[in-house]
Amino acid sequence: MLESLEFFERYSSDPPMGRRSELLNKVNKNGEAWGIQNIRLQAIRDTVLTIHRLFDSFDNGKNAEVQSLLRLKNFLDQKGSLDFLVSEARNWNPGVGLEDSNERLVRKLHSEVTPRLKLKGSSPIRNIGSIKRTISELRNKTLAHALSGQVENLPKLFDIRDGVVLVCILVRKCSLMIAGTEWNSKLIWKKSLKNANAFWNRYESGFHKD
Repeated sequence: MLESLEFFERYSSDPPMGRRSELLNKVNKNGEAWGIQNIRLQAIRDTVLTIHRLFDSFDNGKNAEVQSLLRLKNFLDQKGSLDFLVSEARNWNPGVGLEDSNERLVRKLHSEVTPRLKLKGSSPIRNIGSIKRTISELRNKTLAHALSGQVENLPKLFDIRDGVVLVCILVRKCSLMIAGTEWNSKLIWKKSLKNANAFWNRYESGFHKD
């Protein structure tokens, strides 16, 4: 998801500027714009569909084989789920005196995650309900009509970024809350950006040799 977003984003500033603007003119002149458009479309489609899978579930989050934020929400909504997580956390580091510290951490993370897993409400922070509605509209309307590859029909970056950022926040905090393991989303995002830049820089270098 992060790889696909950065792959799309690194080549989608509006308006195109500098070296990229020159490259786009060259590509259009050579009749190869369809190639770039297809690559960009596939990247953003992968991003949107991945977010949608994480925010939705065909079985309303009940299938244990389907990993989704809705399934996580269903678990946290169950009576006694917090007590279970606290009990597990107190046994993460047996014999080193971190039981109370681990419990405080889990309770703090639970209070931060719960509002973001709401499907409705007027909370000032974005939750999975608001993001799900945005992403569903992008998938069903905007993205569906981007099959022609027209730039103006491609989804807006800030709409997609909201979903990606929320996924990263929830995965990082829930991983720490459930298993005591911290997922370094910033490092992975940085690596994705590096890979995307490497590809487009190589692509540009090849074209500018002509």
